[in-house]
Amino acid sequence: MLSMLQPCYILLAALVGWANERQQQIIAFQNDQIEAPLKKLT
Repeated sequence: MLSMLQPCYILLAALVGWANERQQQIIAFQNDQIEAPLKKLT
């Protein structure tokens, strides 16, 4: 259990969390870009 508390693992977890958050923001932006023209058609 102590090996999971090493600074490199904490840093890695923070980087993965940040990358995931950024990816979710990009997906949300792309979804908005797709939905905008579709709303104009209706």
